[in-house]
Amino acid sequence: MSSASLNVSNFVTLRLRLENYPLWHEQVLALAESQELTDFLTREKPCPAAVLPALDGNNPTANPAYKNWKTADRLLRGRIIGTLAEEALSHVIGLDTST
Repeated sequence: MSSASLNVSNFVTLRLRLENYPLWHEQVLALAESQELTDFLTREKPCPAAVLPALDGNNPTANPAYKNWKTADRLLRGRIIGTLAEEALSHVIGLDTST
């Protein structure tokens, strides 16, 4: 399934509230699994370095793996935020990653 055409509400039918975390968690986990993003939630896929050391000793270069990681993490983070009730949303303000 293309992540662009994914309808998150097909996977996560609940808004996270204090009393429904276990049910919400199972739905978010299924969403992450369907997009092969579970490693972000388990922290098994750590953020790679933003730059690579220069082989010639001059200027370091941007790490394409970092850009790909950041893009996937922001996608997952945005989808998770979209499933939070207002009371839960206040707890994630200022967080930069999905974990």
